[in-house]
Amino acid sequence: MFEGRRGASVVLLAIAASCVAAVVVAQSLALFIIGLIVLILTSAMYRVTGSLSGALLMLAFPLSRPNILGEQYALVAVAIVLLAASASAVRKTPARLTTSVMPPWWIVAVLGSTGIYVVGRSALVDSIAQFDLEARGWLSTVVVLFGTAVVLRNSDDRDGLAKGMVALIGVLCASYVITLAIWVVGGLGSARLGTFPVGRIGPQPVYFPFTVTASRLSIFGLSVPRFTGLGREPGWMAMYAGFSYFMAVRIGWTSFWLRLVLVVGLLGTLSTGGFAVFVVVVVVQYVVSKRHQNAATLYIGIFSGSVAIGLAVWVAVSAPGLGLDAKQDVNASSLSERNDATSAGLNAIVEHPFGGGSAQNVGGVNLVASVAVYGIPFVVLICLAFAWSLIVVKRGSSSGDVGAILVLFLTLATSQPPAGATWVFVSLMVVATRLDGCPRGAPARYLAVPERGVA
Repeated sequence: MFEGRRGASVVLLAIAASCVAAVVVAQSLALFIIGLIVLILTSAMYRVTGSLSGALLMLAFPLSRPNILGEQYALVAVAIVLLAASASAVRKTPARLTTSVMPPWWIVAVLGSTGIYVVGRSALVDSIAQFDLEARGWLSTVVVLFGTAVVLRNSDDRDGLAKGMVALIGVLCASYVITLAIWVVGGLGSARLGTFPVGRIGPQPVYFPFTVTASRLSIFGLSVPRFTGLGREPGWMAMYAGFSYFMAVRIGWTSFWLRLVLVVGLLGTLSTGGFAVFVVVVVVQYVVSKRHQNAATLYIGIFSGSVAIGLAVWVAVSAPGLGLDAKQDVNASSLSERNDATSAGLNAIVEHPFGGGSAQNVGGVNLVASVAVYGIPFVVLICLAFAWSLIVVKRGSSSGDVGAILVLFLTLATSQPPAGATWVFVSLMVVATRLDGCPRGAPARYLAVPERGVA
């Protein structure tokens, strides 16, 4: 149905026409420019990979929660994902299916069970308005995960999605590098193009070429914009940059310059949690790496890792702008609320194991705090999805897999809310799905079995 280039072009042109119509209604130049860039990147990815479904999922990326337009256009993302799943399901060309020890359907089942628990609990204890909010949010999340699972069954589509995610984050980080160079020459805040809606924050500055920022932090007396990229706030973009850093290894993109650009983009978010998570995961990857062939190199690795973690702790606490001490001076109320929420979650483990009470009013700002809001079963199910994914990728011994999963999990565990984190779970499914056949070292029984007519 959608196999030919002409058919795919028709679909992309229809999407383009819809985007242009939306821009005309919104009358936003910045929205038009960024929408056009996203469309060009999506079309370019289709040309490179030949995966229409992967290209459509990339179009849904910024429209899904917790991304930049997810709060306004989550339902549009659901429709696009269903279109991508339909395009993948009706492909005429046979494709190699994923038959690994843990296909993505298992993750869909676990997170679907999480949604059933949350919605069922909400029906018993929450108001009708809150129940409606929870039901719609989790229904859209499960539908997106189901559609993504359909797409990931096809080898071309799943490879295209993985490469597209890393490419898009890399391009946005490269845009920040260019913007940073302009700021060095012309001063902070120069080359501003306009504003762009960012999550619940509202319109935020956009700088040439297409760098979206949100809020500012003071560093050495300078008010520095925080790079938010595709995230609805900078912390999410830090997670995506760290995830892409490790995922690039998974797909065979080992360029030093790509990794450097991703690290610069991560630092540009000025996210304390994102920076700390990235350093910890890098150290863990290094210490457990197979490069340590003897005791001496292992001890050196542990020592250098300890030094790196110590430096990361100092930066996270005391560094200008990035450290907690600096943020305490600028945004004391936000840090106090986050600490209160985490403390409430710890207390709820004993006092309210199924959530509720006055503690739930503080919000589930991370996995620990979510105990107070949703109860222990919610946290256990989320952890189960990540833990089983780690077991599966560890069996396959694919470089970069463990690091990518740890970045996602530690971000939710420490600094970002797991509820509504739809694309985080999509990213988890991408890592847990075999790419380019079966990873090195996997048993033969886990190899994908080709359909008839496929070599």
